[in-house]
Amino acid sequence: MRNLPRFNVLPTKGNQGLGTQSPSDLLPGQIGFFGAETNTAITTHEEAKAQGFYIALGVDKDEDGVTDDIRKSYRKIYPKEFVAYTQKCYTPFQSKIVLFSDCAIDFDTEYAIKLSLNNPIYKLEEGMGYRIELLTYTTEKQIGSATDPDIERMYNSFVSQIRNNKYLNNFIEIELQDPSTHAVITDLATWVASNPGAAPDIQFTVNKPTIAQPVDELYRFYTPIEIDVDFYFIKGFESNGTTTVTQDLVYESATGRYVQDLERQASGWNGETGPYREYNFGPKKELYLSKKTESYSLVTLDYRFVSEGGYNHHYKNDISVIIAIPDGDTVTSQAVKDTIGTLITGSANGLTPTTC
Repeated sequence: MRNLPRFNVLPTKGNQGLGTQSPSDLLPGQIGFFGAETNTAITTHEEAKAQGFYIALGVDKDEDGVTDDIRKSYRKIYPKEFVAYTQKCYTPFQSKIVLFSDCAIDFDTEYAIKLSLNNPIYKLEEGMGYRIELLTYTTEKQIGSATDPDIERMYNSFVSQIRNNKYLNNFIEIELQDPSTHAVITDLATWVASNPGAAPDIQFTVNKPTIAQPVDELYRFYTPIEIDVDFYFIKGFESNGTTTVTQDLVYESATGRYVQDLERQASGWNGETGPYREYNFGPKKELYLSKKTESYSLVTLDYRFVSEGGYNHHYKNDISVIIAIPDGDTVTSQAVKDTIGTLITGSANGLTPTTC
């Protein structure tokens, strides 16, 4: 039988080496590995096998530069209980870029571009995991000997429908480009007059939105900020036009926002103010040791111990400790990885997670 897994989060700071004495001697943001029986720093595989170890972090609650508490991993850890060791590196956001080209425009035709906005937040707001937006325009009927439809007004309309939509304009950029040079068209009227019958290319750039997070805090944890957008050139574009994704969307990962959400979830188990506790005099301020504006490398140690219950039932208990190290803090990162490798396998290179 298996109990629900749980974890704790230890965000370091200051690019410090490991604590070498006891947990009470840790500096704010400093981490250390300590014997479960001696409560002093340990450095060998033999010590870890003999007494187990735990990982502790110095905490400065009032931010006066002095450690006044510690945050620890759950239970003592024995090498034989080791399950997995992973490292998640910070990944920066990358915008999605879509180019629509090779389009021919005709008279008296309705044109439509469908935008499918994909993000779990829409399931909370609208019951589906996506939202649909439409850009539409109908060209004028041919009058007399006119040879070109109203291309200028049509493309200006598409641009205006994006830029005048407060929601879409928050994260979608639209540009008109010359099909041959790919230069941005700044004066559409002049370009159309110089290129009779031709239609400009349209480039959409999907950026990271700056919209507010949903009120539901528990839902927020599972909701990325990024919104992926799929572009469908439908009515009027059925038989012409080419859609090319020139750059894929890359979701930002291991951000301070993500680590704070991990801290908040873990606080339901570690005795700190969290989502599962209520107070007589209203909620107390949650303690976040990570910084929302920081980016992190997440080193995770998974371990499992078996407990025995009634009727000789055995329960597997999966536990993790996540060490969040600011991106670029190489001194702390290397010391943590070498020590985990040594304590678990007897060699600093015994475990080889990803190098950030």
